[in-house]
Amino acid sequence: MKLGIVANYDHKRTPEIVKGITSWCRDKGVETVIPEKIPLDAEGRDLGKKVFDTLDAVIVIGGDGTILSTSGLMLSHNIPILGINVGGLGFLTVANPDNYRDYLEKLMKGRFIIQDRMMLEVEVDGNIENQGERFYALNDAVIYKGGFSRIVQLKINVGDEEVGIFKSDGVIVATPTGSTGYSLSSGGPLVLPSMEVFVVTPICPHTLGARPLVIPSDRNVMIEVLSRGIDLTLTMDGQKGLSLSGGSRIIISKSRWTTRLVRSSENSFFSLLRSKLGWIARED
Repeated sequence: MKLGIVANYDHKRTPEIVKGITSWCRDKGVETVIPEKIPLDAEGRDLGKKVFDTLDAVIVIGGDGTILSTSGLMLSHNIPILGINVGGLGFLTVANPDNYRDYLEKLMKGRFIIQDRMMLEVEVDGNIENQGERFYALNDAVIYKGGFSRIVQLKINVGDEEVGIFKSDGVIVATPTGSTGYSLSSGGPLVLPSMEVFVVTPICPHTLGARPLVIPSDRNVMIEVLSRGIDLTLTMDGQKGLSLSGGSRIIISKSRWTTRLVRSSENSFFSLLRSKLGWIARED
């Protein structure tokens, strides 16, 4: 077995955990690779992505943000991610600094559950630098305005049908995985991770009639920026961003790629909601 290790060293316990994992793997005869420490090739290309092709799984040490960024690196590699939480909520992680060895043992013996999580494919059309480029997201794609208080007008289509014009501070298009993130804090619904739907949530809508939408993933979402002279930004998973101009069109569809997460049968979606979000306390 060969494991990759992707770690966020901004957390103080990360070096200790990396050392513990490499020591454990060495004792078990498991090879470890740290892709981000691999140098660039002669043409300046990152060789780390090529290394993923040789791995059986990737251990991610950090929080949800570290898993989101790793997910973007691993498109098409089809290997599972085991997350060890040293950050905040750690909704996408499964292990912690005290029990990660138990999960490494399960991983080595093949005793684990893998969830394939739907991803977004985002394409931008318009008079901007990134026209035609494709982006990918596990959580969400977000369009939002800058610091000025002017309302943004965004025309939204689902498939070939016009939904209407949202007058708001922006809009979030989330996957089921992302439904517990920014979309939830903006009034969006909770969605089971196994479902394949988009959640379209307006940010601070100007009318009470603009409510979140849940639509099937076989229909594209097209968002056209009607407002002009307002600074708008499109971000994917909070990791990548680009500026939008009036007339830009953002087409969001279900990606052919998925993110494969190692999960535990002991931690269901609802138990995570209770333990990490304080959702519906149990009766004493």
